[in-house]
Amino acid sequence: MKPRGYGFLLLLLHVLRAASYSQPILSGPIRNSTGEEVTFSCRSGNGYPKPNVYWINKMNNSLLIPSTLKFIPHPDGTYSVFSTLMVKATSNMQIECSIENEMLQENLSANYTQQKQSNDSSTKNVEKSGKVAQAAGIVSIVILLGLLAVLICWLRRRRSSKLLSYTETFFHLLDWKVYSFAMSTPADVISQQKLFANIE
Repeated sequence: MKPRGYGFLLLLLHVLRAASYSQPILSGPIRNSTGEEVTFSCRSGNGYPKPNVYWINKMNNSLLIPSTLKFIPHPDGTYSVFSTLMVKATSNMQIECSIENEMLQENLSANYTQQKQSNDSSTKNVEKSGKVAQAAGIVSIVILLGLLAVLICWLRRRRSSKLLSYTETFFHLLDWKVYSFAMSTPADVISQQKLFANIE
């Protein structure tokens, strides 16, 4: 015969062993087509006692029947739980996996939404577009620098050609004056000196 209070003591020890489960990890398809059969998996661990596992369709809050449900015991007395769900994909799937520890009155859940996957794809597309725009900007800068270098070279050549033209004109005039002086007669020279004397 068991002593009085044995059941209460056993229940107390059972409660003291209770441990919270870890945040469940829900995995689902990255891409899917409407009507295609897809598989979800949910796992959690290090809890006690064995939990209740619920799969919920968040579109109408209906319960879904899991495809598999496994409890894995550990040496320290805790459990890990693993469950899978197979359903036909829809365009706006919202699936929830819930792990309930009745003893501790804890309910942990993880959610999957098709919209979330679309947002992830949109983010990747935005990042890709940003990289393309950045590359296009770099190419535009390189082209602009090239055109600027060509313009500078053209201006330098033009300035050099003008300077050369001015130099040639100066020497032509100098040669003409020297030639004129060389061809002048003594009378011309005397007349030029008189002219300068009168000016003074």
